[in-house]
Amino acid sequence: MKTAAFTTFELKVNAAGSWANVGRYPAADYDRVKTACLILAETAKNSVKFKTLDEDGGSLEVLSLDGGSLKWRDARK
Repeated sequence: MKTAAFTTFELKVNAAGSWANVGRYPAADYDRVKTACLILAETAKNSVKFKTLDEDGGSLEVLSLDGGSLKWRDARK
């Protein structure tokens, strides 16, 4: 994902039915954070979901099961 539109992003996790804040990260680390989330979700046997938000709180992407495998998808569609 292009990071030029934002300088930081927020990460949220859902493990028990509601979204909780994880932290705010520099846009330059976007792909690294997404990779870490994928590893955590796989290790947790897909029992957690992650999503990223831009600086204004708008959803960017959601990590969830898609056809039996974990995938990041555009949350704006």
